[in-house]
Amino acid sequence: MISLGVDVGGTSSKWAVVDNGRLVQTGCAQPLKKHLFLEAETHSFENLCREIRESMPRLDQVIIGITGVLRATEQQKIATKVICDVWGIASEKVLVMSDIELNYISQFQDSDGILISAGTGSIAAYRDNSGLITCIGGKGYLIGDEGSGYWIGAEGIRRSIRFFEEKCNDEALGIALKEFYKIDDWREIVEIVYSASGRSKIASAAKTVISAATDGSRIAIDIVEQAVGDLARLYEIANRSSISDELRVIGGVLEVNSPLNLMLARRLNVSLSNRVIKPEIYAAKHGAGHA
Repeated sequence: MISLGVDVGGTSSKWAVVDNGRLVQTGCAQPLKKHLFLEAETHSFENLCREIRESMPRLDQVIIGITGVLRATEQQKIATKVICDVWGIASEKVLVMSDIELNYISQFQDSDGILISAGTGSIAAYRDNSGLITCIGGKGYLIGDEGSGYWIGAEGIRRSIRFFEEKCNDEALGIALKEFYKIDDWREIVEIVYSASGRSKIASAAKTVISAATDGSRIAIDIVEQAVGDLARLYEIANRSSISDELRVIGGVLEVNSPLNLMLARRLNVSLSNRVIKPEIYAAKHGAGHA
C-alpha cells in the first residue's frame, strides 16, 4: 500500500510517501496562494499534483490537507476530482480536508485540545462536544488573519511608512524593514508588496518586526502586543466550546522560543506545546483512518 500525504499551504506544500508503513520519500511543491473556487487556482492545484506525480507516479491512496478547503464542500469535490484524474485512482481512495484539520489531527492524534496556527495566516481549531473539528479565524489576509505573519508584516510596513511621513525620518522598525527589503526609499516598497508574490514577501517581514520589538522599537512592541491579543482571542473563543483546554501551537510566528510564543503563554496562563510532528508524514501513515 503506497500512501501519499500532503500539507498544502499558502507559502509551501509539503508531501510524504509511505510504502507499507515505511517512509520512503518526502518533498516540497508549489503553494496554493488562493482558494480552489477560483478557476485559475484549480489549474494551479492540478500543476501542484502533477509536480508531485513526477516523483511518485503510482499511488494507492492520497490524504491531503488544503488551505481553505473544508469537507463536504464544492472545493473538496474539485480537489478530489483533480487528484483522481492526475493519478488515475478512485475517489474512495482520496481523502481531502482543510490543512488546519490535518494539522489538528496530526498534533493531537489520540487526544484533543485547541490548536492555534500562526504562520502566513492565523486560525484556531478545536473539537466540540459533537466530535466535530471546528475553526475560529482563518478568513484570509483581506478580512482576517489577525496576529499572523502577514498581519504583523503588513502592520510593520504600514506604521513605519506613516511614521516616516509624519516625522520625516524612520523609527527603529522602519530602519530595520528598509534593511530587510534592501530599499532606500519607501516608494520602492510598492513594487515589492504588490508583486505576484507580495503576500509572502509581506509575511516574511514578521520576524524583522518581532526582532525590532525585542530591541525596543515602540512601534514594533505595539504590533507584537496586538498580535498576541488577537491570537489569545482565538483561544478564548475556542475554549468556550472545546472538549479540552490543552493548547498547542504551530507556525513560524509561534515557533519554539519566539517572543510571541512566550507572551501568549503568559497572557493565557497556560503552558504551550510545540510538537515537531510533520502533518504530511502523519497523513501518509495514519490519515486513512480519519476518513
